[in-house]
Amino acid sequence: MPTPLGSPSLSKSVSFDTPSSSTSSLTPAVPPAMTPTATPTATAKRRSSLKQGAARPYIPAKHTYQHPDPLIRRLRLRDTHGKQVNLKQEFRDAKVVLFYFGSTWQGSSNEPYNVIDKFARRHPHQLKVIYCSCDSSEANFKENMKGKPWLAMEWDDGSNLEPPSPNPTSPFPPPSSTPREPFLLATDHDLESDLHTTDPSGSLYLRPFSRVHLAEKFQVLGVPGVVVYGLGKRKGGGGAAEEVDGVNGGGGGGANEKEQGKEDGGDGGGGMGLGTPFLVEEGEILEKHVRIESLRDQKGDERWDKWEKGEKTGGFGFGDAIVKLRWTLGLSAVAAAYFVAVRVGGVEDVVGKITEQVTRSYFTGGR
Repeated sequence: MPTPLGSPSLSKSVSFDTPSSSTSSLTPAVPPAMTPTATPTATAKRRSSLKQGAARPYIPAKHTYQHPDPLIRRLRLRDTHGKQVNLKQEFRDAKVVLFYFGSTWQGSSNEPYNVIDKFARRHPHQLKVIYCSCDSSEANFKENMKGKPWLAMEWDDGSNLEPPSPNPTSPFPPPSSTPREPFLLATDHDLESDLHTTDPSGSLYLRPFSRVHLAEKFQVLGVPGVVVYGLGKRKGGGGAAEEVDGVNGGGGGGANEKEQGKEDGGDGGGGMGLGTPFLVEEGEILEKHVRIESLRDQKGDERWDKWEKGEKTGGFGFGDAIVKLRWTLGLSAVAAAYFVAVRVGGVEDVVGKITEQVTRSYFTGGR
């Protein structure tokens, strides 16, 4: 499990060694219990917990992972220009997050993308759409991001087997065989899920979710797949200087927290000082396996009215089953009516005669 940002384990030594010059190479080894100077002293040389020559673990900019929502803080997002997203600023007015798992291939239909596009543009501020690409190539992924009103999860997160193709003019990060961060992949256990209870402001670094991990978490069965997540309501509040989610600085904690907010590029300290921290209630999944057809026009507006209030729509109900099976149910009803008419009403069994004639002609040789 990666060490959270600011954890003392990155600087605290895990072992002590005496200076190499204090012992001759010809001196026989003496058990530590018999050596009067075996106890570490203040002059003992500290050794890093990292292997010699190993680089310090990569930790991204704070604004890319600090957010009070337990799910949003685990995402690494980019906009349509390939720039990393400031989570607190991007989700400041958002109430609903729509995760869209999609992909395109030769001959595939773009209709699901068009429906999601129109639905997102009807609710530009309170709805955030996150594209969770299931594309087989980075080129298709970038094509599905051009001019779209949604964000995208990081492509280079270990979800794809194909290495990214080099492109010097691309705004996306340089190609790499392995992700720079330790993304959680499918079947990986999230050992940091409970840390949010001790860090409700979302300031610590936690391992991010990859696309395949999120698909497993949401039980996505195929593409296109849509999952709707309702952001929690804001509660509490520190002092007068505190802004929503600490976007504009310290808030409630005094001058130290404000100064720290400036150092972090305006991401804020979250008001963790003398005042009450500004927190966000944990969000919840409002609906899984959303049908693309239900986001069109009036149906989409009806669902949005409930999602905006944090209400669930009931998912795939009896009415949805009727719509999906309308042709099957219709033919079954016609067959049942014909059977009753023949058996009870005395109607000539035309279908039976045709079936018998076809059987004799093609299967019994006219006998």
